[in-house]
Amino acid sequence: FGLWYENSQTFVSLSMLNAVPTTLNEVTMTTNTGTTFVLMGGQYIKLDRRFGFRPAAQMRLTRGLPTSVDLQGAFS
Repeated sequence: FGLWYENSQTFVSLSMLNAVPTTLNEVTMTTNTGTTFVLMGGQYIKLDRRFGFRPAAQMRLTRGLPTSVDLQGAFS
């Protein structure tokens, strides 16, 4: 399940992975797969007529695990 919004310079998304948690008793000896929320966003920043910068970020939230953050950027 997810939501996505974008325009010519910005994007934002929210996704939910494993919306229905399951238990893998036989395969991994009682390991539960929890619901994970993923929030992403980015923007295009025009630097001059020829170049631009595209920073983006992603954050993953899962109960019982540390929050994961990924930052990235690209020049175009």
